[in-house]
Amino acid sequence: MSAVEQTQPAPAASEIALKDAPPRVYAGTPTAFLCLLSEVVRVPTHTLCVALMYIDDYRVFVAAECVAEPAWTEPIPDTYSLAIAALSLACKATESPRRLRELLTPAYHLFHRGTVPRLTFPSHLYDALRTGAVHCELVLLRVLGFSLTARTAFSSGGAVLERALVRGIAHGFHGIGDLEEVTLNSFCDAEGTVLVRAKKEREFMAEWGAARLIDTTVGRAAEMWAARYYRSLDTLGRHEPCVVAVAAVYMAITDEGYEHALNLSEWVKTMDIAKIDPHLHDSEEDLVVATTDLIVKFTDMR
Repeated sequence: MSAVEQTQPAPAASEIALKDAPPRVYAGTPTAFLCLLSEVVRVPTHTLCVALMYIDDYRVFVAAECVAEPAWTEPIPDTYSLAIAALSLACKATESPRRLRELLTPAYHLFHRGTVPRLTFPSHLYDALRTGAVHCELVLLRVLGFSLTARTAFSSGGAVLERALVRGIAHGFHGIGDLEEVTLNSFCDAEGTVLVRAKKEREFMAEWGAARLIDTTVGRAAEMWAARYYRSLDTLGRHEPCVVAVAAVYMAITDEGYEHALNLSEWVKTMDIAKIDPHLHDSEEDLVVATTDLIVKFTDMR
């Protein structure tokens, strides 16, 4: 026995019991399972939302194939396997790498709710589950056309949501011009300026002890609504990230007990939604209609 092994204390009985204890929270649906698994493995919200978009793409694909060919057999009938495959691909696409066993091990424990022995690595059971997960990934890749690009309201560190918050909360106030300018300019997508302006923002925030709006109370409420949207794609439909961000900000303002200075339609029109997302080429009128419609749907979800 080495000197290191001799000096290491044995784990306490309470630590062993805690490690082998069943989960304290369960997921009743495949979507909830995916969201809970993403919490356990600590992936960014953007990664989770991308995974949910992949699942929605798969759902649309299956619906179309079933209409075209009623006898067609769905390639991934197990929705839980689909959830794991989608999260694994999303981790790769968003540069939040997780080994497949880092997803399979907690997923197995969550799925069985601690009623069976933990999944161990290496083992025959793990190999079988891994083979199935890889197969689901390949199927999902083909459904997605091998294109994993997906933009959400949380892309680029929440740039779109931050811009919407600045326009919805801070715009029009005097005395915060420097703060607003730095925040907005740091998300400018002009080539060669993003990193420089992002660094300028970090230095400014650190010097003045200022928080981005996305880190404030209203910002966190807006993040909640945006995340809720991606969990409900099957009922809310697809919308551009800037539309989701503006609708989420509107709901967050109401949730925090603040009052809107304008009615819904006027408030949406004054947000200049097309300027919030420089990647977008849709008309402002179409964006206003889509945003108003999404806000009404959000209100019905309360």
